[in-house]
Amino acid sequence: METGTSDSLGAYATTGYNGGFSLTSDYTCTSGQQLYLYALGGNTGLGVNSASGLMATVGSCPASGSNAIYATVNEVSTIAAAYAMAGFATDATHVSSSGDGTGSDRYRQRLCQRANLATLSSGAALTTTPSGNGLVPQKEINILASCVNTASSCSTLLSTATADGTSTGTKPTDTATVAINIAHYPGANYTALSSLALIAPIFSPTSGGYVEGGTNNFTLILVYTGGGLTGGSITVDGSGNV
Repeated sequence: METGTSDSLGAYATTGYNGGFSLTSDYTCTSGQQLYLYALGGNTGLGVNSASGLMATVGSCPASGSNAIYATVNEVSTIAAAYAMAGFATDATHVSSSGDGTGSDRYRQRLCQRANLATLSSGAALTTTPSGNGLVPQKEINILASCVNTASSCSTLLSTATADGTSTGTKPTDTATVAINIAHYPGANYTALSSLALIAPIFSPTSGGYVEGGTNNFTLILVYTGGGLTGGSITVDGSGNV
């Protein structure tokens, strides 16, 4: 980004009092690169909260002269972004793929999965994929909402959703990295994290957040129906590639 304003994370733009923002000539995006939005800090009405970190994946850089893109950045879009980019992210500011074409293509394909989880323009969680043949796991948990709303509710979340899922792992400093850590270790500290969903949020987005799995983890699984596979033998390698 090229805004003329920067901090330790790099250049940034600030939002208006209502959270709205517009990026026009404030950034450059090279063809083939993948774009995501990262909103840090802010005030939901109870004071500035540096632990509030929200994301939304846009995908491939818009072509020059293309129409404007509207995005809502909230707890739902953050969960969708975290699961889409988890294989390429260590935290909210370190996201990349290998330099070869295969790595870049895998990264692009993963970010496209956001469209199967949430709507970019509204930040609403989906119940079925846009194609209509896939069921999206949707469950109100509000894990991120409690911390986004007020800094005083962040202690348990930030101390539990560590980088390696253990009590001694590196602790995240904002909710975007929390979401990435949960996507990396969906079975870690499930009881402690799920209990945060019982805290009624002061502000709830279109859907309070969603991940779904068994009874003891936050694994997100899309279930497709209809159609089928044709051809010869199919196998999966050690990296999960079919």
